[in-house]
Amino acid sequence: MCGAVGVCGASLVLIYSNSRSFRSQVAPEYAGCGLGRRMMEQVQAIAKSLSPAIPKVTLTVFKANLSAIKFYAKLGYGVDLNIDPHPNPAAHYFILSRPVHPHSPPYDAEVLKEFIYKHKHSR
Repeated sequence: MCGAVGVCGASLVLIYSNSRSFRSQVAPEYAGCGLGRRMMEQVQAIAKSLSPAIPKVTLTVFKANLSAIKFYAKLGYGVDLNIDPHPNPAAHYFILSRPVHPHSPPYDAEVLKEFIYKHKHSR
């Protein structure tokens, strides 16, 4: 299915104050074709072009969406320590971010790695 021309819906809204409002989706039949990665590369490029107004790209992902968590972890996103310095284990989501530049605020990739590991080994 990846070779076929398809429709991929996505919308993007960047808010300068915290740069954390956008939504992206790839139709399930096109998952694994690289569309999501390309969309996120564009988001990062737009944020970088607006720098220093946008020091990082921030998003929210539901903990039940393990495939999305793995996807964002592979792209270098981690739990944002400035927005959520003590993530609530009972929360149904993670707030993730990826710096636009190396000197941007810190984030914690280890929280995601631990979550993925626990989920994988709890079956």
